[in-house]
Amino acid sequence: MKKALKPVAFLLVLICLLIVTSYLVTPRGYENVYDIQLVNRKINAVSQEKENTLDVLFTGDSEASNTFSPFQYWKEQGIASYNLGGSAQRLNDCYTVLEDVLKHQKPKLLVLEANTLFRKNAVYNQDDSVLMWAEQLFPVLHHHNIYKTINLSVNLLGATKENAYADQCKGYYARVRIRPYRGSDQYMKTNKRDTTLYPETLEYFEKIADLCKENNVELIVVSVPSPKNWSDARHDTIQELCNQYDVTYYDLNKLDNVLALDWTTDTLDRGDHLNMNGSKKVNAYFGKILKEKYHIPDHRGEADYAIWDKQEAELKLY
Repeated sequence: MKKALKPVAFLLVLICLLIVTSYLVTPRGYENVYDIQLVNRKINAVSQEKENTLDVLFTGDSEASNTFSPFQYWKEQGIASYNLGGSAQRLNDCYTVLEDVLKHQKPKLLVLEANTLFRKNAVYNQDDSVLMWAEQLFPVLHHHNIYKTINLSVNLLGATKENAYADQCKGYYARVRIRPYRGSDQYMKTNKRDTTLYPETLEYFEKIADLCKENNVELIVVSVPSPKNWSDARHDTIQELCNQYDVTYYDLNKLDNVLALDWTTDTLDRGDHLNMNGSKKVNAYFGKILKEKYHIPDHRGEADYAIWDKQEAELKLY
């Protein structure tokens, strides 16, 4: 009888340990974070910026992080900005990072790249699988890698060399690889991508919009050129959402001729993301919008921003 009870007792002790450990390792306010390493790395990186010096923030998934280059905006318009986007970043993680950044910065503008709005798992969904079910009972299984972000350098455990370089570029991934897109120039008409906006997505879009209002930040939504991801139907879906919240929407897929993109040279991976060639063209155009329409100030020559010139010269991106 005693032998039969030993496995049961062991299981009960294990469950108790998991429950206690789950409580201890789950950061307060991080209960719904999807990618805790990405969120912590972004928060740690942007915290290095001098307080209240950033006028523009960009956020979204890799379509954002591969496109918006703060140092190009700095060199061409003197705009102080930071790219909070990240690979496969969910909308709730965008919100968590933004919420933290707004404790130290007072930006005038938040630019949300729209591709992340169509992610099926746009936020952390604990009901997705058996593993997610287990994580619901024992959050330690979701937050098990939190130890990697506690009192340790991001460059040691939290990031690859590419991530560390992106942090130096203020969140922008400067990728030069070329893999041409050979598909139709009429991709906006021919693409049949899913246009569903899931309830969790809408919930966090509203939370981001409300957070911006509370902090006097203007929210705008942008779709960067991507033959793989965009269509007229998706454009209409995002336009309708933005109309509901009185948010300005820029679909740069509609400006192919103006941007003069060449899909044989300007894409990293056959029409999914822009490479550095493509991002330069988009930023050259969008920087003028930031300057002329939103009157983002030129900080070049100001003492508080001297470090920007030094960093830009060291990186030699442009």
